[in-house]
Amino acid sequence: MLQDKKTAFIIAGPNGSGKTTFSISLIKNTNILTGMHLNADMILKANENDDFLKDFAPLEQHLKVSSLIDNKIDELIEEGENLILETVFSSSYKLETFQKLKDAGYFINMIFVSTQDPLINVQNVALRVEKGGHAVPIDKIFKRFKGAHENLETIAKDVDCLILIDNSTINQAPIIHTALSNGARCSIDTENNMPEWIQQILDNTSEEIEDTSKVQVCNQIQSVLDEKFVELVEMDIDDLLMELEK
Repeated sequence: MLQDKKTAFIIAGPNGSGKTTFSISLIKNTNILTGMHLNADMILKANENDDFLKDFAPLEQHLKVSSLIDNKIDELIEEGENLILETVFSSSYKLETFQKLKDAGYFINMIFVSTQDPLINVQNVALRVEKGGHAVPIDKIFKRFKGAHENLETIAKDVDCLILIDNSTINQAPIIHTALSNGARCSIDTENNMPEWIQQILDNTSEEIEDTSKVQVCNQIQSVLDEKFVELVEMDIDDLLMELEK
């Protein structure tokens, strides 16, 4: 998974799938994710009282932070620096960002985290709001869930390393079900039932290859998730921020 060439790590998935908790789990406990961490929600939370944000409505605040992230991505690409991008990945614009990284010669690792049912995401977002996170309208959760999965199907065969993780069970660590390399299967979980959304991706793959390095990375990630994820889910948003800063 780790490469000598410049690397982009995209942590993608619908709202309420557990992307931020997942990212912090890995950043704090492994050296797998390297580069500047770009997370709109955490940037907004850390800077919500700053002059350039505090006088704006929530939607305008998110637009401003998204613009800052887009500019930072362009800067990092220009400088050839590694980056970690968290994104819902539901819009056509994010497909353009993906292609921009490909065209710039980045080795792209995507870890796509989702659930089997958007109602689970609705519940997760509601719990997050209780812990200090931002709300997302239910209609947008459903729309973005559909868009994120459609975009995943669009780029699945073009990702250098794609790891698919299901986080459907409350109070249980997410499960890595498969890893793909440019559309070829290189790691498949045989101990758990395959979620339908992941099976749909696998149905469009044509071959299986041996790649022990990706299997080792998947095992390392799963070990961290088993140990740390549920503990971090219980934290308030402010505590998560503090955990990342330690």
